[in-house]
Amino acid sequence: MRKSAGGKAYPVLPLRTTLIYPKCIGTIQINRRRSLNLLLDNKESSDEFILALLKRPSSDDDSRPDSFCDIVVAARIIQETKLSSDIISVTFEGLHRMRLGRFVMEEPYFVAYADDVDESCDVKIPRQAFIEIIKSLKEITLQDHSYSPELLNIAEKSINDPSYFSDSIASHLHLPLLTRQRILESLDVAERLTVLKQAIDDELKQNEIQSELDSKVSQSIQRNKREIYLREQLKQIYKELGEDDPNERLIKHLKDQVTGSAHIPTYVKDRLNLEIERLKLLSVASAEYGATKNYIELVLELPWSKYTQDEANLKKIEETIDREYYGPRRIKDRILEYLVIRKLTAEIRSPILCLAGPPGTGKSSLAAAIAQALGRKLININAAGLSIVEELKGDMRNFPGAVPGRIMRALAEKQSANPVVVIDDLDKMSMYSSNMSLPLAMLEVLDPKQNKSYIDTYVGIPFDFSKAIFITTVESLDEVPPPLTERMEVIEFTGYIDSEKIEIGQKFIIPKIRKAHKLTEKQLTFTVGALRKIIRNYTLESGLINFKREIELICRKASRMLATQKNKKNVKITERNLESFLGPQIYIPELVETSSEIGIANGLAWTGSGGDIMLIEGIKMRGGGNVIYTGSLGDVMKESIQASHSYVRAKADMLGIDYDDFVNYDIHIHFPSGAIPKDGPSAGVTISTVIASLMSDRPIASDTALTGEVSLRGKVLQVSGVKEKIAAAHRAGIFKVILPRDNQKDIKEMPPQILEDMEFIFVESLDEVFAHALLDFEPQETGLEAMLKQEIEKLKNEDNKPRRERMVAKRKKKKDNRRRKK
Repeated sequence: MRKSAGGKAYPVLPLRTTLIYPKCIGTIQINRRRSLNLLLDNKESSDEFILALLKRPSSDDDSRPDSFCDIVVAARIIQETKLSSDIISVTFEGLHRMRLGRFVMEEPYFVAYADDVDESCDVKIPRQAFIEIIKSLKEITLQDHSYSPELLNIAEKSINDPSYFSDSIASHLHLPLLTRQRILESLDVAERLTVLKQAIDDELKQNEIQSELDSKVSQSIQRNKREIYLREQLKQIYKELGEDDPNERLIKHLKDQVTGSAHIPTYVKDRLNLEIERLKLLSVASAEYGATKNYIELVLELPWSKYTQDEANLKKIEETIDREYYGPRRIKDRILEYLVIRKLTAEIRSPILCLAGPPGTGKSSLAAAIAQALGRKLININAAGLSIVEELKGDMRNFPGAVPGRIMRALAEKQSANPVVVIDDLDKMSMYSSNMSLPLAMLEVLDPKQNKSYIDTYVGIPFDFSKAIFITTVESLDEVPPPLTERMEVIEFTGYIDSEKIEIGQKFIIPKIRKAHKLTEKQLTFTVGALRKIIRNYTLESGLINFKREIELICRKASRMLATQKNKKNVKITERNLESFLGPQIYIPELVETSSEIGIANGLAWTGSGGDIMLIEGIKMRGGGNVIYTGSLGDVMKESIQASHSYVRAKADMLGIDYDDFVNYDIHIHFPSGAIPKDGPSAGVTISTVIASLMSDRPIASDTALTGEVSLRGKVLQVSGVKEKIAAAHRAGIFKVILPRDNQKDIKEMPPQILEDMEFIFVESLDEVFAHALLDFEPQETGLEAMLKQEIEKLKNEDNKPRRERMVAKRKKKKDNRRRKK
């Protein structure tokens, strides 16, 4: 111990995993450099040390003055035993609590000032508090036999000294180090007793939980032993009675199934026999027994060589597809070609069919029609939300609760190795799993080169389902990885127009839903006008999903009316009473302009809900030649506006526009319904016409609708969604449509009743568009051709003058020339 003017300085011994309380004895093994140096310099029994707990356990060299807790214990050495050359066992006696102060030395060991602390007890502690703690100690000693009964004697004898009472009990209990330090730092004795009581209660709870777990484990072990014993007894009883053991009967039954199954290949039988032999060695009570039994039964259920016979009559196949699916002839013809090739040339690997189009356009219905036409089983697998490979390919057999993948489970259920497998919403499948790319796993299923020997992770035996027909459906091909799209033949599905929806509703949807609700055709009827109103004012979609939902709602309400109103024999749905079934109209179609005006054109748009009229309007105003556009536009549409403006500016002479107008005027192009995002190049023709109308002050024909992409040179390029756009124009009462010439082929898909009403103008350049869409427009020729025409016109005018006048003029000209020379 060192003395200084500021008080006492003590050697500090760092503690890491233990504590010694005041008036208590404890042994510590010391082997660290600083601690050994401290013992060498302080061998006298009268020397006092500071035992200070580190805030965080660290190596001796990493300890710093700020690493120690504030409240420490002064102690002295009782006994010192050298265990080896670098390990000393030291028994300390704790003396009293102190507060650690400033450090004065760090090498070769720590030395710091410390002050005594006041261990106060402001209130008298009730005797009952001590009794409660002793009572809890009795419970602990009964539960945990590692505690000495002497602990109770120490506690009972020290009741009159509350500080020693708490410290002595804490030193004997198996408490966490943080709890022990908290007790040490509790200078108020009442608070210290509270912390101690809470620590004892926590240990009691832990002991109870541990005891309960031990009891359950013991019971489980005893139960398993008892079950094994009883099963062995049961075997002996069966032998005495001359009967077969149920387990032996099961194994014999499995063997008979393997031997008697003609459709199971030899290599599969060999694998099953190995599994059955393994099953014989397993205990019936083990989890592995149940897993192995389930595996054998599943492999036996798989249709290894079970094939359904295809319908041979191609005419019947075509009739079934026509009856079950309403769609374009081109799609039906391609499906029939696909089926014919599969039938005639089995060696040719048919491509994977991918049906791409908006939801509700009949993709799944077509797949079901194909299965029905061929007489094959149908398997539907929805890929939406598929996120892990194991869901598709199965789990490892050694995992608890392992199951095969979706494909194998479906094959076992349908009992056919050549079904029609429809994988819906392939584009909504998660692209990557934690351990393998899902698209590659899906490729193993779909690719004819790989699925000839497909191995499910759970089954682990090659399975040939190359004779199955795989059909995938997607809404957007952009979301499908290239390795899959490269192996697919894509068949594009377009949205239905109103007349097609009405026909599908009358022939397919309404009869089916009416039958499901136990309604007859007499009890519930729909007028064509009511169906058209449902389509236009309640659904607004490319397909028929919401249309079907609305029909179901009407059927439910009609069923209720017929059930509750005895006088009601039938229900007829018309345009007038439709709102009483479906409520107010949800969608109000945008009205087209009926009068031809400057800067307003009827464009045609194609959205996810089908075709629609897109009104584009513009105004011209004094300014600095700026182009303003509004209406929630995408980048492609903004570029179309710039390209259109540049072309109109380049054709100013032809349009009769003063070039200064492009500098002195601003134009503002607006697309109504600003909350709806708009993008795409197909509005280029309409935008160009609006700008030309504004700058040339010519109105645009209101009875004409336009669509087409434009290039910077004024070429009109083909667009998509022509069928839906024409239907939208017809629905809006516009019967003249300007289209790109390259889209002339697309009008063949239109229903005859629409084609009869429509007039189509096919164009290749914007100049042709201006000639048909702008009123009072006569192109003014410019450039070299215009100059030649002017000169020819002058010559013609001169030829018409009388010859005499020409001669007089000629002589006068000669005289004037002679005068100038003189």
